[in-house]
Amino acid sequence: MRYIRGLFVCLFGFTLLLLSLSNQEVVKFKFIPSELDFFYKKGLIFEVPLFVLLLIAILVGMFLGIISEWFRGVKARRKKELKALENKVLKDHVDVSSNLLSKGSDDIFNLLDERK
Repeated sequence: MRYIRGLFVCLFGFTLLLLSLSNQEVVKFKFIPSELDFFYKKGLIFEVPLFVLLLIAILVGMFLGIISEWFRGVKARRKKELKALENKVLKDHVDVSSNLLSKGSDDIFNLLDERK
């Protein structure tokens, strides 16, 4: 499994390298559309290579995916924690009950031994 993961990481890195090398053209990135330029006179225009925008988009998508999966798993993790707590309480109850029963049974056996 470790080799498959390593192979996948290498292929992903190679793909990103090819993407970066093939998209080096400088593009203008406008953060605010030109219709809304009156809010900010310069319009927040950046001139960056295209692969930088693509890498940022990939990283933002991965980050949002990780965060959404974490929030989706909160309910399942909470159920698992409650189940583990419930099992611990039941185990402790069984231990206490068995200790009480064993003490009581010893008393009964002692009484029976005394009658003999």
